[in-house]
Amino acid sequence: MNKDIEKNLEPLYSQPPQQLFELIKNIPTPALIYDLNGMTDVIRRIKADISIVPNTKLNLAVKAIHTPEILKFYANWGIGCDVASVGEYKLAKCAGFKEITSTGPAFTLSDLEFFNTENVIVDLDSISQIELYGQKYPHTNIGLRIRIPLPEELESESTYGKDSRFGIEINNPNLNLVIEKYDLHITRLHVHTGQMTPESLLYKADYLLSIAEQYENIHTIDFGGGFFHLYVDRKETKEAFLKLREIVINWKEKNGREMEFRFEPGGALLAGCGYFATKIMAKEFHDFFNIDILTLDSSAWNLAPWHKPQVIPINSLYSNLQLVEYRLAGNTLYEGDIFGRDTNGNTMDFLLPKDIQVGETLMMCAFGAYTITNSRQFNKIPLPQEYLLKNGVLDKLGEVKNEKECIL
Repeated sequence: MNKDIEKNLEPLYSQPPQQLFELIKNIPTPALIYDLNGMTDVIRRIKADISIVPNTKLNLAVKAIHTPEILKFYANWGIGCDVASVGEYKLAKCAGFKEITSTGPAFTLSDLEFFNTENVIVDLDSISQIELYGQKYPHTNIGLRIRIPLPEELESESTYGKDSRFGIEINNPNLNLVIEKYDLHITRLHVHTGQMTPESLLYKADYLLSIAEQYENIHTIDFGGGFFHLYVDRKETKEAFLKLREIVINWKEKNGREMEFRFEPGGALLAGCGYFATKIMAKEFHDFFNIDILTLDSSAWNLAPWHKPQVIPINSLYSNLQLVEYRLAGNTLYEGDIFGRDTNGNTMDFLLPKDIQVGETLMMCAFGAYTITNSRQFNKIPLPQEYLLKNGVLDKLGEVKNEKECIL
């Protein structure tokens, strides 16, 4: 262990405040609660870690959260953001972000015109998109989203390397042809490989810096997000940043120029700071599945189709503390509306008190990111009310403000 790394590092996420369990009892369900202190802690810890690497800043992937009040906090904390559409850009701009980057697989010409008007350099995802852009804006700067062929030992079910549908292969012979055709200048490299480990971070750094050697106009590399796996062990994470620091310093000495770096997590910044309150509406034994099914007043299909949360009953006064397995179902008329499915459709069951009853409120953890941005309203079921936990008080979000609505 490097002597520069603290022996007793804080974990990335803070525990939910004890007062939250009492506050949840007094609000209608379903409800989504963001813990402001938890959000602040995560930002502080990640900023401290990435500061090890020279010229490195933190950005938020706006795809993870669209709630205006929450976005304003992140903007006020001085981080930048990345957007995937004109709509997300407008949200970010209204929230007050100063640095906004953009990448997406398929921008229309009107999208590109909008970003050009706003002086946002777009990280393009394919030769076809470069061609579309170049026809309209030759002799200008662009960014590239790169597809990285991760070695087999760094691949997992949670990574996307050569099998990603996003990004340009840097060795595609058509890349330089279209770049030269329209006299475009590559100034930024952008990559996302799913969940990132310390080992894959260092591999990506070597790969992208070798590309930057070939293009003298590149000044920024965005490593993307995927911080859940990166932060399994924060000590190992900081060790990786120290190694990355050495790589960056050596590259600078070799090439005689500076390079800026960005990290762009979405879920990792916010997921562990959000809590979902939902109530049990029915409890029935299912002969086929041989298990009790608890049907809730919310929908996994509408809110969290690929989420495997920790579930905590709010009422802790049970006469029988024996835990048994339950299956948690949503309240839509869709057979697959089951909480705890993964991306392959596998279902998990949850250990809860044997005598748990209809009317009990459950708190699900790690709901702070993607819940609303991925949401749908199948069966016209309303989305949950959002709240902010601040100074021991739950404030409703999304209510009418006195200030004028920000419109671009």
